[in-house]
Amino acid sequence: MPNQQGVKHLLYRLARGMDANMESFLLRSRIKNDTLFSSPVGWVALFSVPLAFAIKFATKPYPLDLIVLALVGSCLVFRQFGLFSMAAAGAFDFLLKWSEIQRIGRPDYWPWFILDWLVNCTEWLLVSCFVIITLEKWADLRAIKLRTDDDLALAKSFQSSLSGKSCHLSRVSLCASINQCDAVGGDFYYFRPVGKMLNFCVGDVMGKGISASLLMATVMSFVYERGKQSCDPVEITGRLNRRVSKLWDGRRGWFITIFYATMDEETGELQYCAAGHSSGFLLRDGELKVLAPDCDPPLGVMENLEFHRRSLFLKPGDQILLFTDGAFEAKSPDGELLGSERLGQQFAEWGPQLEGQQLLGHLEEYVLAHTGGVYTDDTTLLHLKYR
Repeated sequence: MPNQQGVKHLLYRLARGMDANMESFLLRSRIKNDTLFSSPVGWVALFSVPLAFAIKFATKPYPLDLIVLALVGSCLVFRQFGLFSMAAAGAFDFLLKWSEIQRIGRPDYWPWFILDWLVNCTEWLLVSCFVIITLEKWADLRAIKLRTDDDLALAKSFQSSLSGKSCHLSRVSLCASINQCDAVGGDFYYFRPVGKMLNFCVGDVMGKGISASLLMATVMSFVYERGKQSCDPVEITGRLNRRVSKLWDGRRGWFITIFYATMDEETGELQYCAAGHSSGFLLRDGELKVLAPDCDPPLGVMENLEFHRRSLFLKPGDQILLFTDGAFEAKSPDGELLGSERLGQQFAEWGPQLEGQQLLGHLEEYVLAHTGGVYTDDTTLLHLKYR
């Protein structure tokens, strides 16, 4: 006997299948009404109104308004051409009332029969127009959604192409991953070797969706160009702050958090600037330390901000993990936050055992296990190991 979860899954798949088939049929009926006459559904819809009147004439009174049901079905199949069925229904109703007057021999009933006929026609016209207009608007919205989904899929592929997955130098290995909770988002990371120097960063644009992804692309283009010209994290962070401050001029209250760093591969010196981004760990000899407990204000708050350079020397075997707030603020179905402490414990436990993408994959699985299998916010992880 299938368990309750299996029954729910089966019913869900059945409902989704019926919904997809109905959607396909309704969209097809809007475009190709002529081909519906070659299908049984089209013929049933075409003759449903005469059939409803035949049933009405044969069974008096009848408990169900089959005429309204027939008109709804005709409008579902033929859309605006369903109004011809409504006109046919009015003609059938008039003939039926005329035959009833002739049968009972009461010409004085004509005014009341005409009034009843007008009420019926008005009701059928309103029902038909409501069904047609509702379906036309739904089809237009569905077409817009399909185009938007295609555009978002293309934007997601473009956004994914902005950053590589890994970088391996003689003494440094770096890899990163990004998972957006929507099709596109505002998280980003960047790395670029310049001679014996390695520039890299992790950041987060406030918000989600298309607007955040556009700002993310602007930031990525900036750090890509400036990263070729300077290895000073304070200079790059300051220039980026002035650019984004002028970009939105405080109109939306947006801001960007970023951890920008440069590393000398030969000496192991790491210089970095943390602007509103304190999320990072240093793993050294099995001991976990917070990389940037104090940070500068985020970018875009004010144009003239002072940023500070911090530095440390990495030793062989040291590892660094950077991440955005989507990792430690991941919510469980009960609303419990994962927290940076538990994420750090996983990093300390598995960092010495796993390499690169394997470690990031394990951390991603840990986050998803906490949330129940979905990302509740854009989540980016970056791992660096000094050999």
